Amino acid sequence: MAESPPLEPRLLAALKRILDGLPDAGPTLSSLLRFCAQELEPLVPSVHSSFAFAQGDPRELVIRTVPEDPVVPLREGMVLTHHSSSILTQLEAHEPTLIDVQQGAMGEATTTLAKAGFRSLLLVPLLADGQLLGSWNLASRNDDVFGGPEVKLLEHLGDLVSLAASRAHLHACVQQQTEQLVESEKLAAVGRLVAGVAHELGGPLQAVISLAELLARDPERDDRLEAANRILRSALRCRGMVHDLLTYARKQPHQHDPVQVTDAIMDALELDRFSDVGEVQVHLEGPSDLPAVMADAQRLTQVFLNLITNARHATAQDGKPGLVRVRLAQVSATASKIDPQPETAVVRISVEDQGPGVPVELRKSIFEPFVTTKPQGSGTGLGLSVSKSILMDLGGALYLDTSFTPGARFVVELPVTDQAAPPAEGDQLPTSEGLRILLIDDDREILETYEVILSLDNHQVTSCDRGKKALEVLESDSFDAILCDVRLPDLRGTEFLEILSARNPELAARVIFATGDVVNDSTRAFLASVSNPALIKPFQVEDLQRAIARVAAERS
Repeated sequence: MAESPPLEPRLLAALKRILDGLPDAGPTLSSLLRFCAQELEPLVPSVHSSFAFAQGDPRELVIRTVPEDPVVPLREGMVLTHHSSSILTQLEAHEPTLIDVQQGAMGEATTTLAKAGFRSLLLVPLLADGQLLGSWNLASRNDDVFGGPEVKLLEHLGDLVSLAASRAHLHACVQQQTEQLVESEKLAAVGRLVAGVAHELGGPLQAVISLAELLARDPERDDRLEAANRILRSALRCRGMVHDLLTYARKQPHQHDPVQVTDAIMDALELDRFSDVGEVQVHLEGPSDLPAVMADAQRLTQVFLNLITNARHATAQDGKPGLVRVRLAQVSATASKIDPQPETAVVRISVEDQGPGVPVELRKSIFEPFVTTKPQGSGTGLGLSVSKSILMDLGGALYLDTSFTPGARFVVELPVTDQAAPPAEGDQLPTSEGLRILLIDDDREILETYEVILSLDNHQVTSCDRGKKALEVLESDSFDAILCDVRLPDLRGTEFLEILSARNPELAARVIFATGDVVNDSTRAFLASVSNPALIKPFQVEDLQRAIARVAAERS
């Protein structure tokens, strides 16, 4: 039987391959270990590679990285050498150390290797800047596999592995620090968003509360219908703001229809009169018959409301009466900042204030999130960035006219559309009466409100505040439509639908889901995976009526 060639020449060849491939071995210790082990394994009989790191005070070597090997039950966290061992001193002096593991255990790791049939263990020191980083451990089932020349070569190779291991360790540290910084920035952004929500929603919510209290004190007022309509408009404004704030977390498509710009501006002015900004008047100037633009009416109203409110605040800074002008015009595509088709006309709306203007140093960043010219605590800078994003989605633009002085002029430009405005939603609203409906929601206020509202259409309503309770009801009763919240305290919507589908697929098809959790990936994935209708909270009665009518129509 021919003898195997000496180890040293073969190790030199492996060393060259390792030197050539080490830069591409990978950024982690595990990938580094696999790379070195696959080159050395053919050379050393039954070689087993692992890495140990020096850690603790006093320090000891602890296994950090091991290959997946069902035969050798070595695992991370095992102690290779205790702090009292002289081996640490040898390694710190850059001396590779060969150990007979059968002669005595130094730690749990060597005991495990001995039980697995290994006889010799070569510890190659890994040093970084003269400090012991750890050891590269090569275990063999033969006693005499590592001679003097081989140990010397492995020592040099260990120096290169040290550099690679240091790189892998630094990479992991940098990655961890980066993730922490990103998370910290997310938390900071959340804090700013919370402040922005409180600031932006405070006005319309105050209107809702005040008008509701007014109706409660004097329910026979002649203007109670107008007050109810104001409450509804303010609440819809809040809903629009919430949806826009969610665009920072996830981009969401919006329904665009032909909208009269003047209608959106008038809605904004109607809502703005609830705000207390001193004696600042708003004048609307220009033609009232401008052509329609493609937009979401609520979002466009929010843009104008933000610009008008900002202008009034800027004008009122000196405490004197002032004037905000909203100018409307139609211009050609070539005279605008946007780039529609050459034959497309553009609607231009300019909002001018008599305030101090935008400082030169802020003009380039004024549309960035959280940039504001308001005093500290008076604004978060969300409004302009959200408004610009909305208008860009519509193919329009929002910019600051720096030539306007004194004060500031913000300009909105939108391409016109030749599409006719659709009929009012109320004219298309499908109707259904006398249906049996099951409501499932853990919010008692929601249940009681919709019990009253749905009873106006002669629906028979049953309410449950828990999913399991609703399933018990469905075992002995049937319903034409089931409105179920996705996140219930005792049963998620996914589980509710799965159980109901197994028991009664026909009833499961009548479930309408409701949720406000539109950022959660699992919720979005679930709603996208089922054919059941879904309503996003807060929704209007008309939305629920349409969903109920759709379920009823599919049943018939």
